[in-house]
Amino acid sequence: MKLDVEHELLVLNLKEVLSTSAGRNVLWHILDNAGIYASSFTGNSQTFFNEGRRSLGLYILSLMEDADPTCYPRMVLDNVKKLQSEEDNG
Repeated sequence: MKLDVEHELLVLNLKEVLSTSAGRNVLWHILDNAGIYASSFTGNSQTFFNEGRRSLGLYILSLMEDADPTCYPRMVLDNVKKLQSEEDNG
């Protein structure tokens, strides 16, 4: 029961963070550095570090989906547009 209340409070707080451009930018940066779509395997002990980082990124992504299921896809599109704009201007 306590965990459910804590989770709901966390999700409510995350909704507030996701409602700001700055919050979305920070979370995008964290997820990018977590390597959620990268292979964590290196063939040595670095794999364990990479997998831990990736696991935390997936946890954050899961919380974001609980807060707003459409937020991450919108963030992806926003960042694709940003990259395209940078390519067009640079």
